[in-house]
Amino acid sequence: MRTFKTIAVTGSLAALTLGVAAVPAQAVTVANASNQQIAPRTSADCIYYLNRAGFPTTVERVRGCNLGGAGFVGACRSWLTANAGVDAYNARNACALADS
Repeated sequence: MRTFKTIAVTGSLAALTLGVAAVPAQAVTVANASNQQIAPRTSADCIYYLNRAGFPTTVERVRGCNLGGAGFVGACRSWLTANAGVDAYNARNACALADS
C-alpha cells in the first residue's frame, strides 16, 4: 500500500512539473502572435465589403465609404443607408472597415 501511495504522489508531481513546464511555451506562442502587423483599414476595405455583400460600386457608396475613411463612421452609416441603398447591418460593417 505504501508503494502505491509513493507512485501516486510521484506521478502527481511529475504531472504538475510537466504542466508548469508547458505554460511558458504557451505564453511565448501568444506573445509571438501579438507581434503580427495589422494593416490599417481604408475606404477601399469598405467598398470591397459592400461588393462582396452584393452591393455594386456606385458614386454614392464610394462617397459614404470615404466618409468612414476620414473618421466619420456615423456619417458613413447614415450616408450609405439614406443615399446608397445599403441596409443598416451592412452599412455598419462596411463603415467599421473604413474607419482607420
